[in-house]
Amino acid sequence: MGFQTSPSLRMQELTASDVRLYIKRRIQSGIGFEELGRLYPNQIQDLLTGIEERAEGVFLWVVLVVEQLLITV
Repeated sequence: MGFQTSPSLRMQELTASDVRLYIKRRIQSGIGFEELGRLYPNQIQDLLTGIEERAEGVFLWVVLVVEQLLITV
């Protein structure tokens, strides 16, 4: 009952910097993304931002999506 009048806790606010760092480091480690980043820097940035936003703080989701992208590219 004590939390009914308080703002709710949003997981993505707590994990956003960790998620962003993980995405950036893992994508940079992929050779395919290195080349795509040179050819389409804005689109790659949009992709990374989209992953972060859609994760809504769920780190496992980010890991699965990023690893699948690395396999695919």
